[in-house]
Amino acid sequence: MASFGNSPEWSLGLELVGHNHAVRSLCWSPDGSQLASAGDDNVRVWDVVSGAAVHILDSGPVWSVRWSPDGLRLATVSHSGNRFSYAGQDAAVWDVVSGERVLVLEGVGSACEWSPDSSQLAWSGRLWDAMSGACVLVLETAENSYPEERFLWSPDGSSLARADGVNEVRVWDAVSGACVLVFPSRTGSVRWSPDGSQLAFDARVWDLAQRAWVFAVERGIGAPSWSPDGSRLVCEVAGRGPAMYDAVSGAFLHVLKDKPAIGGVLWSPDGKRLAGTDGTKVQVWDAVSGVCVIVLEDHFKQELRETRALGEKGTKLFNVTKKVLSVRWSPDGSRLATAGEDQTVRVWNRTMNQGEFNVEPRGVDNVELVGESLRFQILQRDRLCQLCGAGPNDEVLEIDHIVPRSKGGSNEPSNLQVLCARCSRGKNNSTNA
Repeated sequence: MASFGNSPEWSLGLELVGHNHAVRSLCWSPDGSQLASAGDDNVRVWDVVSGAAVHILDSGPVWSVRWSPDGLRLATVSHSGNRFSYAGQDAAVWDVVSGERVLVLEGVGSACEWSPDSSQLAWSGRLWDAMSGACVLVLETAENSYPEERFLWSPDGSSLARADGVNEVRVWDAVSGACVLVFPSRTGSVRWSPDGSQLAFDARVWDLAQRAWVFAVERGIGAPSWSPDGSRLVCEVAGRGPAMYDAVSGAFLHVLKDKPAIGGVLWSPDGKRLAGTDGTKVQVWDAVSGVCVIVLEDHFKQELRETRALGEKGTKLFNVTKKVLSVRWSPDGSRLATAGEDQTVRVWNRTMNQGEFNVEPRGVDNVELVGESLRFQILQRDRLCQLCGAGPNDEVLEIDHIVPRSKGGSNEPSNLQVLCARCSRGKNNSTNA
């Protein structure tokens, strides 16, 4: 079931059935033509046009799957025997064309991560040659730290970072293996900025060149997530949910509305949307306004369960919600893949309107769309409703033409303002009083 807000058309393009157990990890091929799904039974590679299973890998239960940036191989991490543990045991590399296993790497960890050039793998505190499987580097002190958390390559492949979730965040030089930075931290995640110049964790941002904290979110939780262009950050805030900030000035922009997701959000590749899950449903938000534009609630099914009431035995049909375990954008941002405990993979298609995915300004005069960058500029400038002063926590904020388009008004910034939905409806097709 999908409930649609103020959004373009979304449709369920594919429902991929074949797994006999929960599906824990999804990964798109770099060209977006295939999708890999890792479950508690095996790994399957799907053609996203036909929906056919191209390969069923003889992997056994798998915790995570990663596609190499060159599109030629997959890296998987097998279960350690306890599928509820975050640490897997042994990694494997698979040829995507033949579906054959070509390497096995011993160790413990939650994910085996490819270097940006696909030449190396970061796994179990070491760097491995992706072709020969030889260990080429041992990261200093990494083998003695907690194995559950994954390593994260910097965008240029020169460094790696990892948060152990218990004591600290560490950064290593990928050439020497030396540990170059250590921060006390209890965060479970760390993120690089798109240009690799900054690190985000503990609701703060560390600038590597300045060697200083340049951004902090009050009452923030976990690692902020950068937009693809690095201009904005989303961070979980206690009592507020995911909130968006200007990455340069630190100014608060808005919150993601309508029961925000738990556990972080994912930016679409074009930076126009965000997706996340609270475990029972998937939500998509417009990145400029923070409005939830679609809710996907299809990962549930009906089951017959035994009941006992007043000593009588019987069965009853229940709606059982299965947890969503993985959400991934396609490389071009036109599709969203979801998977979870219901043993299915779903691919949602988005139909573009005039090449855009905007929350359109309301009012009868808006016959010409305001561009995404201009919309963001006006929201940054005004921040509050220009008639009643309502903020993003009070009302949905929209872009309004001061002089309506039907009366000759332009899309120049001087003719645009932020209004809340209530004032916009009240204004209708007139100029400001």
